[in-house]
Amino acid sequence: MKKIDIAIIGGGISGLYSAYRLKKSFPEKSIAVFESLPFLGGRIQTGSFANGLFKPAYGALRIEPDYQTETHRFMQELQIPVKHIEQGEASSSSTPNFEALTAEERELILKHPEIGADITLLELGMKKILGNQWDLHTDDLANPHRNAALETLRNTATYKNKPLYQQGAWNVFSDVLSYEAVEFFREKGAYYNMKNDNQNAIDWIIFLLNLRLMKQPSYIPEGGMIQMINLIEKELRSLGVDIHVNHHLQAMNEIDKQTICLKIEQVQSRKVEELTCEHVVLAIPQYPLKKLAACLPATINTLLDSVSPIPIIWVTATMKNPPWELDAKPTSGEFAPIRAAHLEFKEEKGETYGMAMLYCDGPWHQYWRHYVEDNVDDFEGYQYLPQVNKNEFFKNEIEKTLQQHFSLPIKPSVDEWGIRDWGRPPFGAAVHLWKVGAQSSLIMQTLKAFSLRENGQHKNVHICGEAFSQCQGFFEGSIRSADFAISAIEQSYRQAASF
Repeated sequence: MKKIDIAIIGGGISGLYSAYRLKKSFPEKSIAVFESLPFLGGRIQTGSFANGLFKPAYGALRIEPDYQTETHRFMQELQIPVKHIEQGEASSSSTPNFEALTAEERELILKHPEIGADITLLELGMKKILGNQWDLHTDDLANPHRNAALETLRNTATYKNKPLYQQGAWNVFSDVLSYEAVEFFREKGAYYNMKNDNQNAIDWIIFLLNLRLMKQPSYIPEGGMIQMINLIEKELRSLGVDIHVNHHLQAMNEIDKQTICLKIEQVQSRKVEELTCEHVVLAIPQYPLKKLAACLPATINTLLDSVSPIPIIWVTATMKNPPWELDAKPTSGEFAPIRAAHLEFKEEKGETYGMAMLYCDGPWHQYWRHYVEDNVDDFEGYQYLPQVNKNEFFKNEIEKTLQQHFSLPIKPSVDEWGIRDWGRPPFGAAVHLWKVGAQSSLIMQTLKAFSLRENGQHKNVHICGEAFSQCQGFFEGSIRSADFAISAIEQSYRQAASF
């Protein structure tokens, strides 16, 4: 039976980062990454339109260095070339029904016309919910004690004498703002406002407290997000990390206190191989983790339900003579079934071309999801790659949506188009959000290291990734949760060496 020291399941950013950090710390250890898909990158997928003129991103669009500090540090360490993005995030250009707002809400919107009404209302809500528990006026990312203070807030914040982690974001905002205000930023705001899933109030509020302070321009790797994965893979291979795509973890069990047996299926040949390891890092989302329920302790399976899977669809399209210009700001979803539109504009040989990337979370996800073509009776809807240039009905729907969104007299003519539904297997979600009642700090402490035996003392199984992190929906969550797992493995090896 083949033996390795550390097995990493999942070839997304969390798994690749874990492999890199662990190999740097323990060059003498044998480390292998196993990815069930035929490529690395997980939810980082970059396409190509117009012979490479456009690189549609079907996952993350940018890296915000003020918020994604560890991701930024990793990018710099690997010397990944980047290009800056000066445009801000989408903010609603429309306004709520002023007659349905409170006098205080109306006054603030009129007093700050340079800020979107959705952002203004959201900040007012946070001030009312947190009260003297957090000072939004003096809040500063440069404060060296800020992270510790945020962690204290996460664990102790209350609203009406009840812990905020036990309350829903929708509920508490509705208690301090008018119905019109909440409905407006819930339905018309950008991703950074509020989802329709009524997530854990304190984790969402802390997320917003961080993002409201971002100042540095965002950036992307040159050549698209996938270039980050390509460069990490190259670095891992140079370090001697074994990488196996088309290899799926079927099951695992404990042989003895210090050894785990993994059953790995080679996807194409269906051949199953058994191997042993000292540690296994499960760097995969909630959906595939729950497929391993029979192998995991009951306590861990319970914690896997502490987050909600959020399906998101990206619709992409290119055209000549687009109805927007160079450096067009992202738009919110006025007059169309989308949350936001991210726009690109380029000139080539005297012609102008544009690409629209339409972001669709709930409820707009449901509007678009059936345009992904499935095999007959395939109601599960497996999709691991974007669907490109298929389904003329879908193309017509995109053209109609763009006409509505930009108030055009006639429908534009789309040249190429694509769709990616992250809610489908094998990922099961685009992002995840902590449920009401979940204490994220305690759950992450449990998931970072545990035994396959209930209450086992030798903790050599580690879960990490965006799903169970405190920066959900971002690379930062994947990397910070990986650091949790890595620290547990490092501690285990240090303790073993001391005996």
